[in-house]
Amino acid sequence: MIVLGCVLLVFLRGCALRPASRYLGSHFNHGKNGMWLGVEWVNEPHADAEFVGLANDLARRQIRYVFVYTSHLRTDTGAFNNSYAHAAEFLHSFKKAQPSLKVLAWLGLPMPSLGGIVNLADAAIRQQIVTLSTYLVKTVGFDGIQLDPETVADGDQGLVKLLDESRSAIGSGKLLSLAAEKIQPLFPDQSIGGPFVGWSNTYYRQIAGHLDQIAVMTYAP
Repeated sequence: MIVLGCVLLVFLRGCALRPASRYLGSHFNHGKNGMWLGVEWVNEPHADAEFVGLANDLARRQIRYVFVYTSHLRTDTGAFNNSYAHAAEFLHSFKKAQPSLKVLAWLGLPMPSLGGIVNLADAAIRQQIVTLSTYLVKTVGFDGIQLDPETVADGDQGLVKLLDESRSAIGSGKLLSLAAEKIQPLFPDQSIGGPFVGWSNTYYRQIAGHLDQIAVMTYAP
């Protein structure tokens, strides 16, 4: 019973009774906020005024980074979904209206842990991702790429390889962003391993060293 009580206390401390503040949201606002947009902005035709209106509205709301859902690697075909036919016209109008906003192509990478096919240990899979990323940045005109692999186990070195290969391909002048796991709430300095439990501090630091930006997925998978 003593052991069970101790485990319960540790769980409550790590997951339910974590320190919090009473600061308003404005306290944390540095005017460099991010916004995720649906695939319809690059997959469907829109009037130029719609693109311009969206860009101006986001700028007024102090959005600096715009992540546009562009494609995902399909399990049924083994290829990326061709869902960005209107990306170039979107970018042209959007960036003309608000050139200071950074627009990144958000790529969904479903991992085997969620029934997907993205095995980051597979060099061919990584090359597919890098090839599309390069095309979207160098040909279509995105300011960078946000990779969204769900979910990656703590310590997975395939992700490190993907980030290095992506950086080499898109160049240092483009943004490389990652939608990343949470830090595990219990014993963050220890690697528990496996998906869905979060990453250790050590792995987080390693991953951060290969990126320009991390967006933490704080929701439950």
